[in-house]
Amino acid sequence: MKEIALTINGKQVKGREGDTVLDVCEANNIYVPTLCHLKGLTDVGACRMCVVDIEKERRPVPACTYPARDGLVVQTHNENLEKYRRLILELMFTERNHLCAQCVASGDCELQSLAYEYQMDNVRYPYSWPALPLDSVNDYLVIDHNRCILCGRCIRTCDEIVGVHTLDFGHRGWKDAVIADLDQPLGASSCISCGACFQVCPTGAIFSKNSAYKGKPEECRKVNSICPICGVGCKIEALVKDNRLVRIDSPDLTGKRGILCSKGRFAPLYNKGERITTALVKNGRGKLEPRPLLEAIDVVARKLAQLKTKYGGDSIAGIASSQASNDSLKAFKELISGTIGSELIDTLDGDVYRTITRGMNHHKAQGGLDIETSLEEILKADCIIVVGANPLESHPVVGSYIARAARRNKATLILIHPSQNTFPY
Repeated sequence: MKEIALTINGKQVKGREGDTVLDVCEANNIYVPTLCHLKGLTDVGACRMCVVDIEKERRPVPACTYPARDGLVVQTHNENLEKYRRLILELMFTERNHLCAQCVASGDCELQSLAYEYQMDNVRYPYSWPALPLDSVNDYLVIDHNRCILCGRCIRTCDEIVGVHTLDFGHRGWKDAVIADLDQPLGASSCISCGACFQVCPTGAIFSKNSAYKGKPEECRKVNSICPICGVGCKIEALVKDNRLVRIDSPDLTGKRGILCSKGRFAPLYNKGERITTALVKNGRGKLEPRPLLEAIDVVARKLAQLKTKYGGDSIAGIASSQASNDSLKAFKELISGTIGSELIDTLDGDVYRTITRGMNHHKAQGGLDIETSLEEILKADCIIVVGANPLESHPVVGSYIARAARRNKATLILIHPSQNTFPY
């Protein structure tokens, strides 16, 4: 893209044609306060916190939607802008019921942080105290309309990143709210409980039932890993406090491979942590009775050693679950092929994967195109064919990419499956 030059706060900076003023500010490390803006989402200028003065403009304009042009002269901070931003914050606090001391997001709230930044120790206007509902029907999430600032982050994320568009604005005036479908409870709507809305919410309006009040992010240790539940391999950021899992986030929600499904985000939080501590071992009478795990392992090891000595290592075969982690499968393979000396090792559905591999290898051998691809390539497709699969259930993240391609990019979606179509198109 063509390079452009702007003057911001008296300093000449570079930008790219097509950028907004806020894009240029961020690229040059110039701070502008925001609430509705989130990198990767379409900017709508809803909160007006990012207003700036631009030469020859009659009034302040939102930096997130104003296109940057060569030669623009911009002022991001002055006395009038600071007064304007404080006024916006005061109106946000009076419009809804923001009781920070009791809020689940206290200490991790962007609205609260801006109030501290602008030294708001009082509000000059009377509070409205509207009677707003709390939606707790969903299994994992709660929507508290009392703390919503109507920034629209959750709506744009649900539409542009997740591809479902369950959320939207509804009602008018002081009753204006984020609603699911045609004003249905979240748990009775088309929501897939991916939790993306919860992660992007700048206040405590959307929160997780299982993570609330367990610890603030700054109190937690962040552990980056990969979700082990399916083969998509989503990146996760686990927040841990006192060796207890507090919540799971996506480290790059609005970037590539940033979505998580309900299983990856919430299932580990609902795991009670119970583990098998005993095993059933046959006694001398041939009846099963509980024994400590170490004792059971010793029994298995002796039996395997006896079989190997008597019949050789190839008399023993190992069958593993394909749902096990790579580390577990590697350890199992080392046990069977390394320690025991048997090459007879497989998974329960090994034939399926071998058939797929043979088909891909044959395709390449015949001079076909390389069919290995990425999730991002789905968004570029003009036609998607799904055969005998239900990705919205089995691999929801893949399903989200397909949904985005079909709904936002108008790709043709062809489903060949004996059961009912689960895609809402």
